[in-house]
Amino acid sequence: MRDAVDVTSGYPPFTSAAQFLYEDSPGANWNRASYQVPWASGVPARVTVLNGNNRPLADVVALVEGANVAVNAALGEVQRLTLTSNSNRAIQTPTNGRQGQLLTFEILNSSGAAYTSTKLTFTSAYLKTAAFPSTNIANGRRRTITFRCTGANWVEVSRADADM
Repeated sequence: MRDAVDVTSGYPPFTSAAQFLYEDSPGANWNRASYQVPWASGVPARVTVLNGNNRPLADVVALVEGANVAVNAALGEVQRLTLTSNSNRAIQTPTNGRQGQLLTFEILNSSGAAYTSTKLTFTSAYLKTAAFPSTNIANGRRRTITFRCTGANWVEVSRADADM
């Protein structure tokens, strides 16, 4: 964290609830975080980092299933695609991503049968180490893959390529 600015109360320690803005890298967008502080202790009990839409970054965003799956990176860093049929799905290049941002996709199969791995694709903006998923996804199971934004591309950071 490079800079922090308290926007609701005086200099720490806070006595109730406060918000501050911070810039996580030079030139990046300002992020907002909230502190909920117990009255007596003066020590933060909870910190919630919010994205530009004032939603917690840890929220799981439900993607809309379709042939082309739109992704808005500003809505959250964890995005779930629930597969309801064994049809082709193409994960599109995210809009509103920022350099350094992590984006995790959770692919959940609820189609009633195994989901054929070759039917799920990602645009060329996603730089993966190998095909994902590498094998069919069993019904009722999920896989995850995480990318980091370079500004122009989304580079794979990690994956869970076994049914969970």
